[in-house]
Amino acid sequence: MKYKRIFFSVVIFFLMLLITSCGNSASNTPAQAVNDFYQSFNNKNCDKNLGVRSVNFTFSGKSGASRDEEIRTCQQILNGFNPNLSVTINDVRIEGNKAEIKEDLTFTSQDEQETHKNTVLLVVEDGEWKIDSIRSDDKTSQS
Repeated sequence: MKYKRIFFSVVIFFLMLLITSCGNSASNTPAQAVNDFYQSFNNKNCDKNLGVRSVNFTFSGKSGASRDEEIRTCQQILNGFNPNLSVTINDVRIEGNKAEIKEDLTFTSQDEQETHKNTVLLVVEDGEWKIDSIRSDDKTSQS
């Protein structure tokens, strides 16, 4: 009887552990991380923006920049800027803890719209997909 109780306790413990570890993460896929990144610009949410970037992807350009410094730099970028960004994910390739996404990023303003082709590189950090770098694939920008 005592062993039965211990067995069921262990089974319940592992079931609870399994259930709680399967929660929805904000950026549980590379595509979701990319969408969250651009949506954070549209919403002017620098905290969310910082949350989907890897530690290597800084706006300040400083390796090891503090969270506060990155938030300030993001706010400076968005000051007076009203982005209307939309992204189309064209291709997703995942290899282990790294991913590559080919995207079309569209900027829309009152009187114009332009689309750019980019490659987004992502890595897994703390169990979530984070953007590590964005490279332009536009032919005009490659010289």
